[in-house]
Amino acid sequence: MGKRLRNVTEPPPARLSCAAVSLLLYWRPSRPTSRTQPASSKEVLLAVLLRGSRNVRVQEAKVAVGIHGRAGAWLDALGLRCARFDSGAIIGAAMSATAIGGSGGTAFTRDCGPGAVLHEITGINGWAKAPVNQSWCSEINLSTISVSCRNLQTGEIDSLTKVGGSSSCILGKETYSFQCGGNGLVRGFVVDSANTSTYVGYMLDLSCR
Repeated sequence: MGKRLRNVTEPPPARLSCAAVSLLLYWRPSRPTSRTQPASSKEVLLAVLLRGSRNVRVQEAKVAVGIHGRAGAWLDALGLRCARFDSGAIIGAAMSATAIGGSGGTAFTRDCGPGAVLHEITGINGWAKAPVNQSWCSEINLSTISVSCRNLQTGEIDSLTKVGGSSSCILGKETYSFQCGGNGLVRGFVVDSANTSTYVGYMLDLSCR
């Protein structure tokens, strides 16, 4: 799949180190219709990177081992759960990276099991304007997210309970599905949002290592 050519006036997407900031804002043009057409408004790289303590070495990587946030009929807030990764294994307990979004909905956490990392994300971007949906079902928010986890030792894949959605919002506008492939490890999400202090926008991509 071809890569989008970046306009020279755009700031380049950052490649963050694992002991650096947990949130990066940058800009891309045009509302996405596919993975190769990123969003017009603000995009947020939900990096799996926490501010390290003074005792954490820069080379100690962190990878995604779950998600957390707030949700109702759609995602009001979303952040990553992450853990140190060294020599092919998870070290220590999961920690919550900074979430984007607002204070609506109900708090949730979805953690992978011991020794497992986030493998794939799937879900719905926006609710469709359709008779089966209530008129208030949002077209512009991240509607649902489901994650699956991969055990680093056995390769077993385990699916966690879906977040978002309701009996009033049934038909999605578009679906998404992303994974890092092979033995790749998820380090972050890229989501589109015109107002990241209120809700979570469309899921656009993963940041992998």
